[in-house]
Amino acid sequence: KSYLEDSSKSFIGNADAVYIPENLDDVKTIFRKAYIEKTPVTISGSGTGTTGGRIPKSGIVLSTEKLNKIRSIVNKNFFI
Repeated sequence: KSYLEDSSKSFIGNADAVYIPENLDDVKTIFRKAYIEKTPVTISGSGTGTTGGRIPKSGIVLSTEKLNKIRSIVNKNFFI
């Protein structure tokens, strides 16, 4: 349920699934499947927003909660 709302508590979303990837390969797999199946993907951060931007209307939620490591810094404006 926490993936279907934000701190505003003003909106309640709807999703078929929530994915919590642990690495870049997981993210690629999730997006590849969503692209093939034409499934909307909503990215979910910490849920502290108050505008409803992370609340899905349909499709799947991709949580970034376990994507907490920087593997390398390509340049000062781009992280991998």
